[in-house]
Amino acid sequence: MKFSAIATIAATFAMFAAGTTFASSQAMMAAKAPIQVLNLQYQPIINGVEASEESSDTQPGIMVTFKNVSAKPVHAVVFAIFDAAGNQLGTVSRHGTFSPGVQITRYFGDVKLKGSHGNPAKAVPVEVGYKDGTQWVAK
Repeated sequence: MKFSAIATIAATFAMFAAGTTFASSQAMMAAKAPIQVLNLQYQPIINGVEASEESSDTQPGIMVTFKNVSAKPVHAVVFAIFDAAGNQLGTVSRHGTFSPGVQITRYFGDVKLKGSHGNPAKAVPVEVGYKDGTQWVAK
């Protein structure tokens, strides 16, 4: 086997290992977030018409279901909203009392998101304010 073929194979393995390490570190950072996103639902306004009486259960906008997985009560949370390709479309925030271990669903309405990318597909917590005045910020 030629040296160049061995070098190419070694470089490929090194890139794979680095990619795996990077993905693992992303997963570890997400695991450390005090808020776990359980679901994101998006209903666009169709033909400029908002929800009608016939479809009152389907309101246009974004709805996020999440859980406080920390040991402390949270009073504010900011989510970054991404499309399926990973483009950040904007942020949404909610204030309230979010107790540890409780599943919460919040409706954000028809949020004006930037860009002409795809539909919202993922919500990621980026800031959390605790009732005790401390704060968590994603890195």
